[in-house]
Amino acid sequence: WWVEEDVGYTRHGEARRRLGEVLVQLLDLVKDSSKAEMKAAAFGALQNLVTGSSTAFRHVAQTNIAEKVVLLAQAQMKSLPHVAIADGCRLLTLLCAGPRSHLRKVTDANALALSLELLKRLEVHREIASAALVLLSVVAPQEDGIRPDTLELCAGVVKRFPQQVREELAWARTPVSGAILALLPKEV
Repeated sequence: WWVEEDVGYTRHGEARRRLGEVLVQLLDLVKDSSKAEMKAAAFGALQNLVTGSSTAFRHVAQTNIAEKVVLLAQAQMKSLPHVAIADGCRLLTLLCAGPRSHLRKVTDANALALSLELLKRLEVHREIASAALVLLSVVAPQEDGIRPDTLELCAGVVKRFPQQVREELAWARTPVSGAILALLPKEV
């Protein structure tokens, strides 16, 4: 317990919680911005906060952040493909960790539809397609629920970008679909 006191986990919990609230509100401010870099910065700050503090993660995951991230990623997809979309997928993947209520919030925000749309429209963008594939593997119904045409689309992404998909899988803090994992080539 003294390590937590020294490092500041318990002392600065309230500040991290407030920071989470501010960053969630920041998403509202950047949604109308034409600069994708601002969205990427907001997503990155939230990623760092939720991976660095379990208290902040629990608080942020209970907000309506998933809906905001999905809407921002959809809006960005309609303008210009940008790394901000991949950052949004990574944040959604992180938010699925923990109790089932976290995963439910992400799925209720239509993250499955977002990941499918990204795979269909932006499958040639390495970082976006790989992040969308990992998000799909986390939010898709297990095994039976993934349609054959979706698996075919996923197989194309894995074939094109196997190393990137492996790297993106590190963002998943929950079990991923075995059907999608089976698409990865065996490592030598």
